Order: sequence, then structure tokens, then C-alpha cells
Amino acid sequence: MNEIDIVLAKLKKVGSPVFLFKMVRDVNKFIKHHQFIFPKTIVLDIVYIQITKQVFEVTPKGIFTLSEIPSQANVIKLSRESLLDVYNFVGSEQLAINDLEKLTIILKQLRQSKNIKQYKTILKFVDTSFETNLGMRDIIKIGMTKFN
Repeated sequence: MNEIDIVLAKLKKVGSPVFLFKMVRDVNKFIKHHQFIFPKTIVLDIVYIQITKQVFEVTPKGIFTLSEIPSQANVIKLSRESLLDVYNFVGSEQLAINDLEKLTIILKQLRQSKNIKQYKTILKFVDTSFETNLGMRDIIKIGMTKFN
């Protein structure tokens, strides 16, 4: 079973195979359209998320605030406005005081099938500010480690 089959098997609660195929296709197209050049690492356990000028290190042990992105890293960039839009959309009942708490809640909420089904709306919220040096295969591998 290849990586995509494993992810799709774990996501079967989200929708039909046709829905999942369209979602993977749409997200792949979105990621390709929002690439930027930055040296990435082959270790996918750590992703750096830059919200405007704040940097967060997302690891299996948690999310930590950093002063800057390392010179070689797996990076996702996003505006603070986009972060707030997604935070408000996912409808968490938890109140977050700062961006670290908002990001933590968003990452937890995005694993729920009701929010995965709304991927098109979420992509629209981040469309104007989203950038990454990760490819779809990298995203799938990261997703697989989070599901296991």
C-alpha cells in the first residue's frame, strides 16, 4: 500500500473516494501554486510556520515560539489575518489569547472530518498569503505521522 492509499484509508470517514480524490487534487494544485524557494530538510518531523513575523516550530512534542526560521527548514508562511480567518471559521469553543494558542487550536480542529470537508473554504481564507516550500508528497508524509 503506498502513502496516498494509507492516508485515504484513514480519511474514509471524511467522504467518498471521489470527494477525497478531488480534495487531494485541489490541495495539490493549491500547493503548487503557492511555492517559494527555500532550502528544506528531509526530516519532516518539524515544520516551521511563520505567521507574519512570528515563527512557530511544530514538532511531535508540541508547538514552540522561535525568533527566526533556520537556514534550512520545512516552511509554511501565512498572514495573521488568514490565521484569524481560519481560527474563526473552524469554530472552536476554546478561546485563544495569542497566536500560539490559535495555531494550536487550528491544527487540532483541522483533523476533524467536519473541517476537512470544508477544505475549499479554508483554502480561500489563506489563498492570498499562503506560501510553502513543501510539496504534496511532503504534506502527505507529515499528515501520516500526525495520524499514526
